[in-house]
Amino acid sequence: MTVSQLAFRNFKSNFKSYLSLIVSLSFTWMIICNFTYAANDSSFDAIAAYDQIQVIIVVIQFVLICFMFFYVWYATNVFLTQKKKEMGIYIFMGLNNQRIGQLYALETLWIGLVSLVIGLGLAILTSQLFVMVLMKLSEISISTQFSFDLSIYLIPCLCYIVIYLIFVIKGYLNIVTSSVLDMVQATRANEYVPMNKVVLTGKSIIGIVMMSAGFYFALDVNQDAFNYILMATVSIIIGIYMLFGGLIPLVLQLLIKNKGYLYHDSRVLWMNSMVFRIKQNYRSYAMVCVLMLCSITALISGFAYRQQYYRFINVQDTYTYSIIAADGQYDMYYELISSKSDIAYSNQVQLIQVTSGQFWGSRYLMSYSQAQQLADQLSLTLERPIINDDEVINLEGTYAMSLAPSDSDSVVIGDTTYNVVDTTTTPLLGDMQRQISVYIVSDSVYYDYAASSSIINLYNYKISNNDVFMDTYMMLLDTITDEDIMYANSPGHEGVAWMKTLFSIALFTAMVFVLASGCILIMKLYNDSLNERGRYDTLQKIGTDRKVLVTSIRNELAFAYVMPLMIMTVSSFFITRCISNVMQQANLLNVQIICIGIIYAFFII
Repeated sequence: MTVSQLAFRNFKSNFKSYLSLIVSLSFTWMIICNFTYAANDSSFDAIAAYDQIQVIIVVIQFVLICFMFFYVWYATNVFLTQKKKEMGIYIFMGLNNQRIGQLYALETLWIGLVSLVIGLGLAILTSQLFVMVLMKLSEISISTQFSFDLSIYLIPCLCYIVIYLIFVIKGYLNIVTSSVLDMVQATRANEYVPMNKVVLTGKSIIGIVMMSAGFYFALDVNQDAFNYILMATVSIIIGIYMLFGGLIPLVLQLLIKNKGYLYHDSRVLWMNSMVFRIKQNYRSYAMVCVLMLCSITALISGFAYRQQYYRFINVQDTYTYSIIAADGQYDMYYELISSKSDIAYSNQVQLIQVTSGQFWGSRYLMSYSQAQQLADQLSLTLERPIINDDEVINLEGTYAMSLAPSDSDSVVIGDTTYNVVDTTTTPLLGDMQRQISVYIVSDSVYYDYAASSSIINLYNYKISNNDVFMDTYMMLLDTITDEDIMYANSPGHEGVAWMKTLFSIALFTAMVFVLASGCILIMKLYNDSLNERGRYDTLQKIGTDRKVLVTSIRNELAFAYVMPLMIMTVSSFFITRCISNVMQQANLLNVQIICIGIIYAFFII
């Protein structure tokens, strides 16, 4: 029998143990190909936010390819470790290292080839459906046309092949350079080796410190969002690995030494095995937990962006037209606009320009009484009922995401320092708040500055009939002078349409991560069950009650699922707070509960 025939026979006989890996790789590959198809689909050309959507899809493709790189790296390492247990037998059969390496490489290539073919086939069959679902979830109505072009999958295919070949060659070289003794000793890998308590204690302390630091950075992310998010991510990942490699094994070993606990309710049957499994597989459990965190982060971000889109719509719908013009022009523009459509409401705001420069880059003051009048007209509420002369309220715009450091507790206006007592995104000026920097001050401070500063007149109008938006807009363009500035909000909200696609894209990305985490668990538990099968058969033969054995197996399996899920659940509270701060959303608790429920439902099913 040739090496290639033996490799194919091993692949067929071990197909069940490879199935979870093949499913995960195929699904990830299918999603990458589907995103590739969506990025090249001409149907998106009709969308005003096409450029932004295309950029988002390309970024997600890059993220998923990076994920596949590390996932294939991990999977091939696990596969190599498992195969080394068989290689000792091949040594005694007379095969040299080169032949064994060829056997490993061919068998691994079969896994990659099957995953590639299945993923590509599913992508071709589902690509059009993927685009339709993507648009449906994004609430975007476009007409789609089916097109079939295999060339668009060429670059993703090359990426997959290169990534996979890198780790196949790495595994081959590892085997060729391994000593016979290493491969023979791999068959004894299931023997229990006690773990050093000092090492475990050190890892436990590091894990707790890193997780605490990560949670702190996540909670305080509004100080310097980009750096804090980066530090929180790195700290939590390191902390998770240290918890599974240190704290959890340490706690289990301490529980085993408590004989009253160990011998109660037949725990002795599975606790010792669990201590060994956590030592052998702690990297796998940690990776599963990290992937769960990635999936719930993607889900929470997707739902949060969905809410953020509707917040943007509400802000932009506050006013249809905002015009900066000379004093006394309010009635003229009112009559022009009302000639095309009824005006639902309108107002005039006088802002004080306290810094020199062009309109868009300056800082402005608005009196508290004006702010209160606007709030009453728009049926909004100002959280601060009154402010003192040394206090200001920062009137901030609504952004898709803010990674800039948050404003300080004080601001210098002119020669005076004022305390910033509140930062609000209440859309008193509508979307104009994103364009200029406005502070609300007390009336007395406002009039003090008004005597020596420039006054800017801002006229806001909200029309009742959006069908005449463009006609009215063109009429206003012909009317305004070169000194006037007009800011218009299209009722179609084309500028923020890209935000709707983030929900559906995040949903598919989360599916990749959660499926990968589930497949890793299944792969590890399946291999562990093969190793444990002989022990449980022996226990049953010597008269151990079958119910006791079933309970023991159930407890061991439950631990493998519950521990990553528990850490994910706790961490999700801090992830939610971080996303809430970055997106300026006060409460995402309902989103968090929904996302946790989705992850739990997947693993329960």
